[in-house]
Amino acid sequence: MSQEPTIKDVFIAVQGLQGTVQGLQGLQGNVKSLQGDMQELKVTVNDLKNDTQELKVSVHGLKNDTRELKGDMQDMHEAMNEFACHVDEGFGQIRGEIKEMKGEIAGTKGEITGIKSTMVTKSYLDEKLADYYGYTVSMMRREDQKLNVFLEVAVDERAIGKHGAQKVKAVKVFPGK
Repeated sequence: MSQEPTIKDVFIAVQGLQGTVQGLQGLQGNVKSLQGDMQELKVTVNDLKNDTQELKVSVHGLKNDTRELKGDMQDMHEAMNEFACHVDEGFGQIRGEIKEMKGEIAGTKGEITGIKSTMVTKSYLDEKLADYYGYTVSMMRREDQKLNVFLEVAVDERAIGKHGAQKVKAVKVFPGK
């Protein structure tokens, strides 16, 4: 059986309710503060989402740039390989030409050796020229002697006059005599 509450009981209950209301009002302030914090978190989360989206776009751009660089590097690699092949071909041709030139040089050396073996030396040539010069001088002296004898005979036979013979003798082959 219950009794009716007294004023005191009601008053205590009201005071308790007031404390509860005050607690609820404090909670309501905390809720509002939490709502403000939540709003700030939402803004921060939205900013992070935007930053994440920008990062995704940047990463996507970097991936595309990386693909382009890989393609460019592949093109450069292919070009370098092609160039290397052409250089190798060029060196192969040059090696062939050098080999031909070595053969030609060897042939030329052989020809020079043949020429050297049949070529006269300066001393040999000087000796032979001196011999020929001596022979030529000897022959000219004999011819001069023949001319002198011919002139004497021609003067004796009166085929030529003394004056004509002197003119012919005036032209000296060897002026020292």
